[in-house]
Amino acid sequence: MQAKIIRAQAGGRIDFAGAWGDGCTLINPDNNENVLGRVCNANLVIGSVVQIKATTQSGVRIICNCYNGMLDQNSAYGTDADLFLAAARRYCLFDTSCGWEIKAESTIPPRSGLGGSAALAVPLVACVLYALSKEEKYPQLRLENNNLNYVNRAFLAQEARALEIHEIKMSSGWQDQWAAAFGGINFIRAERDPQKPVRYEILLQKSEIRTLEDYLLLVHIPCDRKIQRDSNEQHRKVSEAHRFELLKVIADLGVAAKDAIMALDFKKLGQVVNDFWEAEKEFSNNAVCTSEIDWLIDEAKRCGAYGAKACGAGGPGACVAIVADQAVQELIKEILVQYPDYKILPVKISKSGLTINRV
Repeated sequence: MQAKIIRAQAGGRIDFAGAWGDGCTLINPDNNENVLGRVCNANLVIGSVVQIKATTQSGVRIICNCYNGMLDQNSAYGTDADLFLAAARRYCLFDTSCGWEIKAESTIPPRSGLGGSAALAVPLVACVLYALSKEEKYPQLRLENNNLNYVNRAFLAQEARALEIHEIKMSSGWQDQWAAAFGGINFIRAERDPQKPVRYEILLQKSEIRTLEDYLLLVHIPCDRKIQRDSNEQHRKVSEAHRFELLKVIADLGVAAKDAIMALDFKKLGQVVNDFWEAEKEFSNNAVCTSEIDWLIDEAKRCGAYGAKACGAGGPGACVAIVADQAVQELIKEILVQYPDYKILPVKISKSGLTINRV
């Protein structure tokens, strides 16, 4: 038979402020005030490419950076193939008359706090659903002039999040999936239904986007998996927390980050990043910190960075610094040369978000 190949790709993200509040739709019982998450982030070019094709062999073969093997009905969660298994079960890949081969490749360092899981899950869902021609079952998949629109992207983001929530039974926010699906620079606010946040694009001129890219220094930190912070656990803690005032501060900082970026006020953005990092540490009782993160943030600020924070749920992964002066960036880079385990990652903002091609 002739293989039907669908290929899709999406990027990771840098979160400026509001993370941990994504998915937060709590009500303060003392005053009935809604505490709704607000997040500001930017989608990155680094991300994942996923490809699927039908095969004559039964089962689902996965070929990716972290896993190479077959999945079947008896496969269990708890491996690096969890997202693939979740997609296979949710969309009944094991029940089709053919087998499937799924290839995936990521340029995001694993467990970096840069939304790598969503950068895989969003194109994975897109590949599977379009390979199965599910447009009749899911009208949200129908394309206009063969292009993705808001409805398609929002639906695929929701489905990608559902892999974690409903299939793998993980707690999950929504900022990563929406950034991966839509691309660009985002301000995303929660609704009472946490599966359906509302996303606004922060529109900047090309020259302004280049300036933002130039002012961001992204550093990958040595990662020991044994002490890596569990973002699932962090989101669970947020959903169970009753520290409403602090969660409101976190959400308000998401708004402040959006305002600073729209005004191209990078000094203000640096202060927001600093304030958010302090709020994260307070909320987690410093569980987001490691000596490597503390050292890097202190060095960046000492050299003249406006602000710096760990990405994602904290712990070993990546840090982003707001650095307006190129001389300051060079100074930080010179320091990092002495520590080869610290890797500077490229910062290029993706405007396209999810892209899909039929091969």
